[in-house]
Amino acid sequence: MPPDVVPASCTTALPCGTPAQSCCASPVVEGGTFNRLNDPKWPATVSSFQLDAFEVTVGRLRTFVESYPGSKPKAGAGEHPSIAGSGWRESWDSKLPATQADLRKWLATRLESIPPQPELSAYIAWSDEPAGHEQAAGNMMSWYLAFAFCAWDGGRLPTGAEWNYAAVGGAEQRPYPWGDVAPDPSFAVLRVSENGALEAFSPVGSKPAGVGRFGQLDLDGNRFEWMLDAEGTMDPGSKVDLPLPCHDCAKAESPIAIWRSLRNQSFFQLLSNAGKYMISEPATYYDVGLGLRCARDLP
Repeated sequence: MPPDVVPASCTTALPCGTPAQSCCASPVVEGGTFNRLNDPKWPATVSSFQLDAFEVTVGRLRTFVESYPGSKPKAGAGEHPSIAGSGWRESWDSKLPATQADLRKWLATRLESIPPQPELSAYIAWSDEPAGHEQAAGNMMSWYLAFAFCAWDGGRLPTGAEWNYAAVGGAEQRPYPWGDVAPDPSFAVLRVSENGALEAFSPVGSKPAGVGRFGQLDLDGNRFEWMLDAEGTMDPGSKVDLPLPCHDCAKAESPIAIWRSLRNQSFFQLLSNAGKYMISEPATYYDVGLGLRCARDLP
């Protein structure tokens, strides 16, 4: 993204982090070769790209909502430059809310769960009018909605390899985004204990000690983040299924491509689980722990 191009979601000045910077800051991640999941069985090479410093905030989502449905992506938008056919498909239009009113309702209403968990509705970040959470990470994002936002914002969803590369500091293979120091509450928006407080609405970048090698914040904790990749198994914890060889790769398709990969963790997870990055969910699923971060291609 050329430096003089302002993403659509940041046409007004929005400060995030400490020290304050644009919520749309998108540092360059210098490419290289590394081991995905810090495992030599899964080598990958990633070209240089940009990855947003912050997870997408409620304030940034608000500009998307106010432009909707004009902000729906066109066919081919959001394509990874090295992965042909990875852009938006017209057949996915039906996976998005039809109208702005529908989108507002979507962002404010949880799906019914089994067993019912009505108490989780208290952690929905969206409100139809600004209500103090504009710098918190947005949530209630499905894969389709996350894809649509990043495409509209001049970016795309990162691949799992790209995100993992940034989170482990590339060839440094860090156990945590900030290095090898054991996690504590100053590094990540995660619960200290099962009964610990939930920091559901912490401003993005509120844990500057947790900054990654390339300048990204909240790479461990706050929200799960959707990846471009499809997931090849419904239980990635028991069977990792990553593409090989991998040079700017993504698993864009799979036999059960309705499932998509997420990286990071949400504010619900325990600090003791820091450094565990991969899950998957149906592409249509959304809830209070699911957000996004956009990648951008270098000019």
